[in-house]
Amino acid sequence: WTTTVARISYVIGPVIAAVMLETNPTMEWFWVVGGLLMVLSIVIVVLFHPYETKVKELEEIEVNR
Repeated sequence: WTTTVARISYVIGPVIAAVMLETNPTMEWFWVVGGLLMVLSIVIVVLFHPYETKVKELEEIEVNR
């Protein structure tokens, strides 16, 4: 599922950047919002795949897929 989300982000990322640049051309909040989006993606991955490779071997994970 993460690869699907990554593909969507190729479209959503530039759209968000364009909207932010139009609303605030001085880029005062551009880096803050970008950082928050990065933290949000890390939190989502941690919540939905917590330590998958620490519990199982990579071979087991591949067989289950």
